[in-house]
Amino acid sequence: MFGALERGQRNPTIVSLYELAQALGVDYLELLKPDPDWDKAKSRRKR
Repeated sequence: MFGALERGQRNPTIVSLYELAQALGVDYLELLKPDPDWDKAKSRRKR
């Protein structure tokens, strides 16, 4: 399941986000913040 989430093939439920945040020891809202480097990394993968 986590691989599919990382690849953007699945969307997590709010419960999954909460449980993942608990396991990582962070607030669940941290998982929802946009990554400022996402566009840069995405464009590098297309090359």
